[in-house]
Amino acid sequence: MYVDADDRVEKGAWTTSKSATSLISTAGPHRSVGAARDRIGLAPLVFLPGAGRELYRGVGAIVLFGLQFATTVTLVFLSALLIEVLNLRIRRQAASQGGYARTQS
Repeated sequence: MYVDADDRVEKGAWTTSKSATSLISTAGPHRSVGAARDRIGLAPLVFLPGAGRELYRGVGAIVLFGLQFATTVTLVFLSALLIEVLNLRIRRQAASQGGYARTQS
């Protein structure tokens, strides 16, 4: 997916923001569904009282909120990083060709 988006940006067919939007729309649901499945599985361990659960509640909470944090970082931070890397590549190519780089964020 990343290579395809990079190729389209390099050929000038897409802007960098269009590329990142496309990646989020195709990869985002898969990551979200996987994270939701894991959260639903861990929620009873963390939120419901019962015998023996107090031992695993701390570990379950760390895993549960760690998954939430990792999903957020993946969808937000890595998309922003992708836009910046693609813009940097466009600017470097334009500078090496002696031209002006037109990037759209």
